[in-house]
Amino acid sequence: MDNSGGQRWGPESFVGGHPYLDFLNTGGGKTKARDVRGFADWAGLLDWLAAAGQLEPGERAGLQRLAAGRPARAALDRLVAHRENAYEVLAAVAHGLPPPAAGVARLENDLRAALRHATLRLSAPGPGAWRVDAAAAGLDLPRHRLALAAQTLIADGLLPRLRQCEACSWLFLDTSRGGRRRWCSMATCGNRAKARRHYRAQSLAD
Repeated sequence: MDNSGGQRWGPESFVGGHPYLDFLNTGGGKTKARDVRGFADWAGLLDWLAAAGQLEPGERAGLQRLAAGRPARAALDRLVAHRENAYEVLAAVAHGLPPPAAGVARLENDLRAALRHATLRLSAPGPGAWRVDAAAAGLDLPRHRLALAAQTLIADGLLPRLRQCEACSWLFLDTSRGGRRRWCSMATCGNRAKARRHYRAQSLAD
């Protein structure tokens, strides 16, 4: 689950059930600690955006050119700060707790900033959508685009299904019939939990 070391972003990195939750999950590893930066550098961020389907044709090359001409670290730091604040807010929601007011205010400000750089696209027969103007947003294009993804998560009424994995810090949408899903993924945290239970049972039997 830790992709901070330049690893390829595989299917196991996208189990949140929503693009914005997959983004929030880039800051968590195998435990509850939020101890993974997720994006070691600008190139790592672009790798994740491409794997997540968050870049339109030509945008990756454009963002690479922008980063070559000006410091990208500040934009990356702003993105990570947005991610950790939004994670704190939504983790509280996942546990049925009141989210921190200051965090909600910061998230609201991020959504407003994203909308200032967005235009409304209406193209029948598909649904309308806000799209960030890449030229106006510059290096903050990823942050604004992901903030708009947060807006869809909230506006589409999905928060009642929001859960946190019992083993790690990852968030996910529980679409199971009984609403009792416990793990972000059975292939990762679920299997590790089963292995720990088996080990404990074997230890007691010895």
